[in-house]
Parts: sequence; C-alpha cells; structure tokens
Amino acid sequence: MASTPSNLLRIPCDLASSAGSKLLHVGDLCFGEYQQVTQQKPRNVFVTEHTLIFVTKGAKVFHFPDKKLVVEAGHALFLQRGCYMLCESVENNNAYESISVFFAVFHS
Repeated sequence: MASTPSNLLRIPCDLASSAGSKLLHVGDLCFGEYQQVTQQKPRNVFVTEHTLIFVTKGAKVFHFPDKKLVVEAGHALFLQRGCYMLCESVENNNAYESISVFFAVFHS
C-alpha cells in the first residue's frame, strides 16, 4: 500500500526540498529564502526550530489557535519551536518572499 504525502510542512527541514526555497547553514544557524509565485492553499505547518521570518515581498496569513496574523512586507514574525499553525496566501496577492533565520536549540 502506497503512502500518501502529508499535508504537514515541517520548517525548516521540509524547505530543503521545496522548489521555491534556498537554505544556508552557518554554524548553528540556518538561513532560508522562500519565494512563492502562485496562490498558496491553506497549509498546516509545524515549526521545529525557533524561527524569525522577515517578509520582504507580499503578505502571508498565519492562523494560530487563538488568533490570526497577516504579516506584510517590511514586518517580521517570531515563531517558537514546537508551534503548529495554518498558513495561506493573502487573497489576490500571489507573490510572496521572505527571509528566515532558524535557531537551533541545544540541550546540555
């Protein structure tokens, strides 16, 4: 029986295979560039590392259990490791670009 692909996007690890993204690892940090040129349907996202997202073009809607945030170009969002959310494109705004910094968590 063939498995079906998960609708859950794990960031940053699943971005490595995404056509619209590039990742750069520098020591314990990972930097990501993401470009989206088509309308994004709602997508479940799980954040595996603390993440700082700088939106450089367009906007994205982030749905959390208790609120909805629209983050536009020129603004940033910090996501705590372990959070789940639903992300989607802003209606009639297909072009979206962001730069992210992923912070690795170390346990002593």
